[in-house]
Amino acid sequence: MPRPVRWLGAVGLLAMAVYAVWTPLDPGSSTGDTLLHGLVLCVALAMSVLRARRADERRVWLPLSLGIAVWSVGQAYYIAAAPATFSLADVAYLASYPFFWAALVHLVRVRVRVLSGEMWLDGLTCALTVAAAAVTTVHYAGDLPTPDALARVRDLAYLLADVSLAAAAVAVAAACGWIRDRTFLLLGAGFALLSVTDLLWCIGVEQGTYSFGGAIDVGWPAALL
Repeated sequence: MPRPVRWLGAVGLLAMAVYAVWTPLDPGSSTGDTLLHGLVLCVALAMSVLRARRADERRVWLPLSLGIAVWSVGQAYYIAAAPATFSLADVAYLASYPFFWAALVHLVRVRVRVLSGEMWLDGLTCALTVAAAAVTTVHYAGDLPTPDALARVRDLAYLLADVSLAAAAVAVAAACGWIRDRTFLLLGAGFALLSVTDLLWCIGVEQGTYSFGGAIDVGWPAALL
């Protein structure tokens, strides 16, 4: 890992730690929440962009950088406009997933030269396990009382996107020896945290208990970092 990326990572972890402590002490939207939230996202994007400068794995980090950038634009719009239902923020959030999928695919092509049939079978087994475990979650979210049909479609779109992303990450990690490769492990953990945070957000929105500046908001920047 390049030294500038390591320094940025240290700054990001420090900012994330402050943000995680700040949020419970100062619940509700505030300037401090917004600044810390934005700082972590900016650091995550800068780290990925720096990695994209290296030609050997540019195809991995460039789409990941674009995904983080698109997601961050959606977050900025959400914080500024505070929409009550489906909005441009949701369009940006969902548009980031193809970039994340592309990063995973290119990571396999760069890091693993040959994939045997047994490795693919291991990956498929793990992917199906993750998808099966998420079925009850999707079913529960679909049963939430939603007065807005468009909001229900939005919530299900998030859940399906998250499940597919988490399943793909686990499949790739299992097929390529993820225990021996920290990149696969970190990407999988980040995407899993992103999925869990989206689920908690969907439930909070449907129940009317979510507001920016709460504990849930810690999950998104931590996942992208």
